[in-house]
Amino acid sequence: MREMPVLAAARFMEVADQRLWRMLEYYIQKNLKHWDLSTVKKLALDETASKRGRNYVTIFLDMDKVHQPVIFAVPERGKATVKAFSCFLKQHKGQPDQIAEGPVTCQ
Repeated sequence: MREMPVLAAARFMEVADQRLWRMLEYYIQKNLKHWDLSTVKKLALDETASKRGRNYVTIFLDMDKVHQPVIFAVPERGKATVKAFSCFLKQHKGQPDQIAEGPVTCQ
């Protein structure tokens, strides 16, 4: 799934895309059980819109990581995404209080 969209991969392998989504979800959840976010200190987030601003995705990044910095993504925007990330951080041994730096805002 790194190289092409799920639907394209499903067509290439001649299987239903829902099957690939289930497999992807299974392995992601299996991997997430072992995540340790206790070292996250610097955080950035980005809200990105697609389809003329109707679909939003918010991505949270660990700024100390050079490779694979994305630690959380949610298909929303606004305060709810920060609350969802805070819960995710707590579930994976992190503490919101430990975030020493956040995104720099322009005045």
